Amino acid sequence: MPDTNYTVRIDEALKERFNAAARSEHRSGSQVLRQLMTDYATAMEREVSYDRWFRDQVHEGLDALKRGDTVPQDTVADDAAERRARLLGGEPSE
Repeated sequence: MPDTNYTVRIDEALKERFNAAARSEHRSGSQVLRQLMTDYATAMEREVSYDRWFRDQVHEGLDALKRGDTVPQDTVADDAAERRARLLGGEPSE
């Protein structure tokens, strides 16, 4: 069972609409708010985690570029054409 309170001020009309919507699903307003808060917190944690991963990937790429650890565009294009041909069962296109 939850062990803390969270107080928020809203207008009466919104409160009535929200409670009616919660009741239509046989849930209390508190249950719905807990679920909304949980979903929101989880979504934001995922977003922050993805942003952190993406920034790390960018920094790794920039560090590789500084070290000269790169692959020429022609090599990448040729490798992709060969892989595509293998997957499609055909010959690489020029």
